[in-house]
Amino acid sequence: MWASLAHISKLGVNYLCGVLLGIPKTFLTVGLGLSSITHLLFGFIGGLLGFTIARKMIKIMSPEAADENRY
Repeated sequence: MWASLAHISKLGVNYLCGVLLGIPKTFLTVGLGLSSITHLLFGFIGGLLGFTIARKMIKIMSPEAADENRY
């Protein structure tokens, strides 16, 4: 949760810096929006892969699986 708040605040600071530097707001919105969407997409894919791998590892390492693989 803290990491997500840090990433959101980082985007806000980047937007504020761009406004202070005089970069057009449309350019900032499109650039930071694309960055946010790809960050969210790859974070979701990584989380899904991690969940799938952890679930399979738990299934493999459970005591019931050890009894089945013994014979």
